[in-house]
Amino acid sequence: MSLLRAMRMAASNDDELIAGLTTEITTWASNTFGRGTTLLPIQPVRLRRNYSFMFRFWVAKPDGSRQPLLVKIPRKPSMETLQEVLESEDLRAEARREFEILEAISLVVEKANQPELCSIRALVFFPGFNAIVMEELQLRMLKEFYPKLSIVTGNPKRWQTFETLLGLAGRWLRIFHEAFGSERMESLAQLDVWKQVETELGRLEAVLDRSLVDLRAKFLATYKEMENVKMPVAALHKDYHLGNIFVTTDGKVGVLDPNWQERGSIYEDLARIMLDSSTRKAQVLSRGLYFHPRLVQRYEEALLNGYQDSRNFDRRLLYFYCALATLTKWRMNEEKLRNTHLRRVFPGMSVLRHMIRGYFLNLVESYLKRTLRQAVYRGYQVE
Repeated sequence: MSLLRAMRMAASNDDELIAGLTTEITTWASNTFGRGTTLLPIQPVRLRRNYSFMFRFWVAKPDGSRQPLLVKIPRKPSMETLQEVLESEDLRAEARREFEILEAISLVVEKANQPELCSIRALVFFPGFNAIVMEELQLRMLKEFYPKLSIVTGNPKRWQTFETLLGLAGRWLRIFHEAFGSERMESLAQLDVWKQVETELGRLEAVLDRSLVDLRAKFLATYKEMENVKMPVAALHKDYHLGNIFVTTDGKVGVLDPNWQERGSIYEDLARIMLDSSTRKAQVLSRGLYFHPRLVQRYEEALLNGYQDSRNFDRRLLYFYCALATLTKWRMNEEKLRNTHLRRVFPGMSVLRHMIRGYFLNLVESYLKRTLRQAVYRGYQVE
């Protein structure tokens, strides 16, 4: 069979599957919203994402209102057709699990009765299509508020808006952790965190092709100061950053794409969003000049005060997790630069990589120093 014929057959199969999915949604919408409900248009708008196929439908209700719906079908990046997706039992289980997580989060946010917070409502799951049907909201991602010049230069009104939204993002995360938290407190040693540090250092050394003896020693010395300190443990979002936090047109804050880890330190989620302002592209390429240190501090405090009264935080643990999360971002960045074609056509790539490495190294070490300063502040002896 020729490649062209195979591609046409795959497209034909996808058309049949989409038609079947449309029929399912039409029946469900009619049962849910009443007789006379229709879909507009009959053929959905198809969107493609790296890890999913997405379809947009509009439901025309009997009362004349319209409800936009998004249908998400998880996929692997290598999968080009719906037929491939539906043949994967792993993806079917993944889709059902994601639906159940979205349902649980929606109930928690609703129960919290916080009018400034919201969540994406998962409405129904169609196992025959691995399809999650959810409501679509008009929204902007919180990261869109970050790069505006008025924020960078400290425009009071815009900055106040940004701080307010960061505080709400912190409050959303606190509600999530409280709802899916454990009564048991655990330590870095119990969570086997040093193994995570060693893994990241080893992977970074492999891509840099050199040893990081000094950095490993600093990590170990810092870790030893608090390896047995207890901390709250909860289910984790696992990908909590400005690009996954949204703001609706009426100013409500919600969160997308929970990767969900059943058990981990709350400081792991907090660290991801804490260091977001310091590890975005503009900040890294400008070696920290794009986002002034004073504004970085305000960013951190707005987030933490939203999560809870900052006096209740053990900042030693928070900054240690920030150091570890920065190490991970550094490693991922190095892997991208190593694989990019730019290193073959851009003569200044080696200089750029050297600058970026220096920035990340300084940032990791600064978080480790802040960890130890907090240890002294709290009355712990640091040699």
